[in-house]
Formats: sequence, C-alpha cells, structure tokens
Amino acid sequence: MNLLGGVAHLALPDPYATAFVALGLVYGIPVFGFTLLWIALAAAVTIHTARRAAVLADLVVVHLPGGHRRHRH
Repeated sequence: MNLLGGVAHLALPDPYATAFVALGLVYGIPVFGFTLLWIALAAAVTIHTARRAAVLADLVVVHLPGGHRRHRH
C-alpha cells in the first residue's frame, strides 16, 4: 500500500480512499519498473567504463625519476 492511499480514508469518503490506493499502485508499479531499468542501465555503463579504463591503463607511460620511462604492460 502506498503512503497517500494508506491515510486517504482519514480525509476522504470510502470510494475516494480506495481510488487513491488504486492510483498509487497504477502509478507506483511502472515507476518502480523504470527505476529498476535505470539501475540496470547505470550498472552496465559503469561496468563498461571500468573495463575500458582497465584496458586503457595498460597504455599509460610511467615517468620515473632521472628521465627514465617505463611502459606499463
């Protein structure tokens, strides 16, 4: 049950209070689904970026003191 629908019976007659419960479900289920989709998309982008950064880190040239350079492999 949603928060508004749970207390709607205190301020509204019965048919309207029941409608608020139904409205909360009809609105809340798609919004929750969209939230899960957004989390999955964010996780996929983060994992892709982390893997890409790990590959690019191998190409970094490390400058050592004394003018020496070492390539990281």
